[in-house]
Amino acid sequence: MLALTADSLFAHRGLHDESRPRNSLAAHVAAADAGYGIEFDIHLSQDGVPIVSHDPDTQHDTGAFRRIESTPAAAITELVYRGTDLHLITLDTLLEYVPPSVPLLVEIKPTRRIEAVVDAVARRLSQRSDAVALQSFQPSIVRAARHRHPQFLAGQLGEAPASTLPLTRRLHALSLATNALVRPQFLALEVSTLSGAAAVFWRRHLHCPLLAWTVTTPEQVWACRREAAGMIFEGFRP
Repeated sequence: MLALTADSLFAHRGLHDESRPRNSLAAHVAAADAGYGIEFDIHLSQDGVPIVSHDPDTQHDTGAFRRIESTPAAAITELVYRGTDLHLITLDTLLEYVPPSVPLLVEIKPTRRIEAVVDAVARRLSQRSDAVALQSFQPSIVRAARHRHPQFLAGQLGEAPASTLPLTRRLHALSLATNALVRPQFLALEVSTLSGAAAVFWRRHLHCPLLAWTVTTPEQVWACRREAAGMIFEGFRP
């Protein structure tokens, strides 16, 4: 299993900038070349292929609207990021270009196709289990990953309880109560919540590693060091 420590460093959606869009192959290769682990997002296409994308559709990244879960992979990967000639990619493409030794932090986005997406991701990563951790905001995905594919670390993502969130998600953010059932093997928490009551409670009871997202300032770096949290960073090189 991947060892997560206070020294763990993951480039958030790759090492992206104006010429290398978030989650693009160029951003991920740049992160690997710089010696960082890579954090990226997965949605499942209509035909069951894991697509590397933060959003559930392609509008923001490409200017063309395709809802990933209802579109075949081939129709998604023919699209290019705005202002570039870089195509959206599948997980298979990322793995083709990123060496097996590079730590991967795979966020599986919320979905109703829980077993399908967990199995599709795990199948492709089966030869890299020592360098992979799976995470999600959706507790049922974390639970499925733990039970169906115990060779991978499975972690619960947590966030600040912003008023813009739906009520159920806000309550979960405040308490992370489903941890009692899911028993995640690590926590990946929004950096502003590291010293909050839920974070302190569950770290004490689960005795598991902690990651912080998304770290963008020197003050947040110090917060991570104070709490012995690994970093999912963006906008600078730690």
